[in-house]
Amino acid sequence: MRTWEQLVSIAALSVIVSGAAYAYNREHAESNLQRWYDEDNQRYFAGKLPSAWIHFGDLTKDEADGEARFSRDAGFEIIMDRSSSDQRGIVRHEMCHVAVWGAEEHGSEWAGCMERFPQPTR
Repeated sequence: MRTWEQLVSIAALSVIVSGAAYAYNREHAESNLQRWYDEDNQRYFAGKLPSAWIHFGDLTKDEADGEARFSRDAGFEIIMDRSSSDQRGIVRHEMCHVAVWGAEEHGSEWAGCMERFPQPTR
């Protein structure tokens, strides 16, 4: 095999491996989001929050780290921006939107819900 053929083969292999690694890491990260929701639902809400589909999405146009949505067909959905540095905190933030759905956004009910969670130390 010629050197250029070897280089093309190595480049193709690296693209395949990189794609597989990206897919694995994305799936693993999204499973963490769901696990955190389920754990915190049990721990802080006695399992009473409805289920929610949690996944990554592009929220740059909304300038948001997370967003909770509801539809009659699909139920609750929490969209997370992958660039968020505190993903667990964002999941909790959105869980409180689910918990007080229909109340004033970031109002007193939502703020009271957020008090359930331990506050980060600084």
